[in-house]
Amino acid sequence: MLLKLMPDLSINEVLGYQERGLHYGDGLFETLLKIEGNVPYWDSHYQRLVKGCRQLHLPFPNQDWLESKVFEASKDKITSVIKIIVTRGNGGRGLSLPNPDQNSVFVFSYPYTPPDASPLKLSVCNTRLPINPNLAGLKHLNRLDYVLATIELSKKPNMDEGILCDLDGFIVEGIISNLFFCKNGQIFTPSLALAGVEGIMRAKIIEYLEKIGTRVYVDRFNLEHLFEADECFLCNSVQGVRSIATIDNHQFETGTITKSMISHFSHSNRTGI
Repeated sequence: MLLKLMPDLSINEVLGYQERGLHYGDGLFETLLKIEGNVPYWDSHYQRLVKGCRQLHLPFPNQDWLESKVFEASKDKITSVIKIIVTRGNGGRGLSLPNPDQNSVFVFSYPYTPPDASPLKLSVCNTRLPINPNLAGLKHLNRLDYVLATIELSKKPNMDEGILCDLDGFIVEGIISNLFFCKNGQIFTPSLALAGVEGIMRAKIIEYLEKIGTRVYVDRFNLEHLFEADECFLCNSVQGVRSIATIDNHQFETGTITKSMISHFSHSNRTGI
């Protein structure tokens, strides 16, 4: 297993020219937050990585070994954003699989900037996510749909995030986050069985709500369901829970459920390694 710890090296020094992650997007990644020396939900991130590796028939690194590399890559920063990439390694031209012992692990450390606490302004993207149960839920390296959505969003002034739907028109998620919305005290989140990424924070929110006896309805919802909501919020592991103020011309309040989720999943309340 080849390991590359980030750092201030050029791309030619950290990435082989025959790397399958470069040629085919043949791999997975995890993005996690190291906050004051701890990595919240480390076990969950690692288990998602293992699940994805098994689904793609990739060897996966030992947890203790990977944990040590995460801290080694960020040893000079008490708080940082960590990105782990696991690929099938170097291979020749064509799709024939390389030696299974030659997979690669890359660990990168980036500066962390705390997000603005103000509610977000969103827009529904015209870019649609493909329906693909083979890859749904995975944080795989094929992110071109999200790149196109980001380009689209950049052309809309003063927008913080985009809402992505699938090819059938059902809501999936944000570009870099998962979505929840609430109506009459009930909580809903889109299914990720056919598209999207199964976020760690999304899973933690569902787990917490079910623990306190609050059902979360998971299904395929259209935009009308979202626009009729009383309140809605986005979440991811780096930014936590963020309230939504507007989605295009539709306005929302930061309601009691959203405030509760923001408070409960603040950085100070998360569990580290």
